[in-house]
Order: sequence, then C-alpha cells, then structure tokens
Amino acid sequence: MKYLSKKNVFNMFIIFILVIFALNYFFWFAIGKVSWNSMYPTFKNKEYFIYFKLVKYIPSLINYNDVLVYSHYYEDVWKINFIKRVKCKPGDLVFKRQSLYDCRKKTWHFTKNQLYLSWYFLIGDNKSKSLDSRYCFSYWWCKSNSQWYSIRLREIDWKVIFKF
Repeated sequence: MKYLSKKNVFNMFIIFILVIFALNYFFWFAIGKVSWNSMYPTFKNKEYFIYFKLVKYIPSLINYNDVLVYSHYYEDVWKINFIKRVKCKPGDLVFKRQSLYDCRKKTWHFTKNQLYLSWYFLIGDNKSKSLDSRYCFSYWWCKSNSQWYSIRLREIDWKVIFKF
C-alpha cells in the first residue's frame, strides 16, 4: 500500500470534490448571493442560496410561490440579477383589491382592475423595498418600462432551491 498514502488519498478526495463542484456549477446547480433587501425576511441581504439552472429550459418546473432569479442589463453594460417570488404565471389574470394582488385563470371577465399576463408576475416579499411586477399593473407604465417589470421566460435564469 505504498501508493495510497494519506497525502495521495487526500489529494484524490480534493480533486473529486472540485470536479463535482465544477460539473454542478456548469450544468445544474450553483451558489448565489442576495444583494438587496427586496426579499426580506425570507432572504436577507448578503445571504447565500443554491439555485437550479435548468428551469430556463423546463418551464413546467416553475410553480406559484417559487423564488426565481432573473437578470437585466442596466444601460447595456452591467448585468444585474434580481430575486423575486412567483405570484402569477403567463395566461393568468392578475387583479388588485386594495393593496393585495391575486391571480386567477383566464376564465374571469376582464375589468378595470385586472391585467391579462403574457409574462411572469413576480413580487418581492419586502413590498416597501421591492421594485417588481406591481409597477406593471398600471398598463402604461409597463409598456414604457417593460424590460424591468414584465419578466418573460427567456429572462429567468435560475430557481432557488435552498438557502443557507
């Protein structure tokens, strides 16, 4: 057993762990960091989470109340990641009663306080500090600023599966 010294076993273990992390990072899972208080108290600023990458290619994995990470380019230079909760999905009608938002399937009749969605309606848990899809509820605002508040599947990058 001359070839399996403690140092060689330890080095093989480290290489194995690094290969597993590299495969997960490039293909399925990775680690992210929260950079704002828009999801407080669920996700605090500078808290870490593990996310699943393939949700962009398998939209059936996105459910109501899932936490998603999506990105936008700010001034075509910086790519900024946002973390928000799914309130409604494409095909739903979102309606507002006082300050609460709810969604239903499109069998409801269209009224003044409803908006038919062709995109994901995402809301931050900390509603006073979150810039999210609620700003699209005024239809004119969403038309002029749609890149920030009407989130389409192609803009969704990850689904958060675990926080630590």
